[in-house]
Amino acid sequence: MKKLLLPLALMVAGIGIAHSESYTINFSSTAKTPTTLATSTKATTFIAKSSQEYVEASPISSATSAYYGGNTPEEKTWIRIGKSKAEGAVTLRLSEKGQANATTIIVSAKKYSASDEDATLTLNGKSENITSTTFEDKVFTFSGDATVKTLAFSTNAPSSSSSSNRIYIQSITVNYTTGPVVLGGLTATYDDNPIDNDGIATIFQGTAVKLHADNASSFEITVNNKTPIHLDASNDSADWIPGICDNASVSVIAKREADGEEVQTSDTLTFNLTVKKAEYLIADWIVTGIDATNGGSVLNKPLICTETSSKGTWQAYHATAYSSTSGNAAQLGSSTAANTFNGGTLTLSDSDIPDNANILSISLTGYNNSTTPAVWSIKVGEKTSDNTITFSNTVDTHSASVGLSGNKIVLTCKAVTDNGNIKQTYISGISIKYEIPEEEDQPGEVTVDYIPQYCLEANDDKTELTVMDGTELTFTSLGAEPCG
Repeated sequence: MKKLLLPLALMVAGIGIAHSESYTINFSSTAKTPTTLATSTKATTFIAKSSQEYVEASPISSATSAYYGGNTPEEKTWIRIGKSKAEGAVTLRLSEKGQANATTIIVSAKKYSASDEDATLTLNGKSENITSTTFEDKVFTFSGDATVKTLAFSTNAPSSSSSSNRIYIQSITVNYTTGPVVLGGLTATYDDNPIDNDGIATIFQGTAVKLHADNASSFEITVNNKTPIHLDASNDSADWIPGICDNASVSVIAKREADGEEVQTSDTLTFNLTVKKAEYLIADWIVTGIDATNGGSVLNKPLICTETSSKGTWQAYHATAYSSTSGNAAQLGSSTAANTFNGGTLTLSDSDIPDNANILSISLTGYNNSTTPAVWSIKVGEKTSDNTITFSNTVDTHSASVGLSGNKIVLTCKAVTDNGNIKQTYISGISIKYEIPEEEDQPGEVTVDYIPQYCLEANDDKTELTVMDGTELTFTSLGAEPCG
């Protein structure tokens, strides 16, 4: 029997045993009134000191109608989601210590008041009903197979424009398992269509191939045996947008790293890929708000967009303008003439639009709360378009042809008249229509081939030759068309 015990113990140690553990996030603030949670809010402002190690230093990745603090000592230890007559949402980024393979997350929550409707609280896609005005533990169940890196809370919209369904959250307890971290199987999809190993995929230009493997740190893509493309993983995934190609041979591997060292590599996923030229591409941003800025202060904040929006950040800037979230839109400026967005800019950065793109048109959805129209000029790179976008005081989508190349885009808001008061300007959507020009093969350097013993004299770069009578010369150039 003793001979069997040691190998069995070693085998168990090699496989690893999962253990159940937990931690709790509590809240604490000194704010004497409900204060808006924003992407700039620090953990030290509203997270209890004992819980700060489980979240990032600036833990809010997005928030709409979410608050901390309050009038009573108890309210200072809660957060609120939702406001009068409107739903709310907040996403917390967990620190490396807080990220875990959660099996259940227990949220202590209650209704804001008896007059509020029952609410539906959703956490990372799981939902529970909040029906009591006293705190109750709501259990959200997860598989425990994937690492939870963020806690995304949201509430449903009230049933009518005169109703409210606000909720308080007192604490969040994450139950999770620990054990050996294993690199998951590698998958590739486009538009939710799986790409099989040794399969064939045909997509249009600009379509992303989504690569995923649980616990992946990076992906390596090789096309037609050329130099591999390296993509870092975010939440175990990465998007690869390939260029135009015809039946290219593609191989992909996923890697898991620990302490900067590669520790696991997936099986290779191979497939043939054809990317067709698209007539045009569209980048869309659905704008839901912007963090608040007091009038008279410098406004320098990003527009808040939905997770389904295209990649890229629209940064709003003005020396003195007011800003806030109004409904599901970003309000830029106020009725006070000195605090309007007149002269303000929206600048796009970090988008997937390539730097050689031809910008065909740009559309803005929103309106101007004034009889004085707001006119948006369009600058791409160092050039300004001849066309502009004009906002009236009616909600609509307004477009302008552009016809400029690049991906550095700046929209500047101006009153149609020099002294016009454009008051509040509201933005709820931005869309860019563009095309990517095909890269044409250009003839390369001309080279000449000859039999050396027939050459009497040649300079260093072989541009001057003296050869024997009847010597055959062969001229080549990459991409050159045949003559004759």
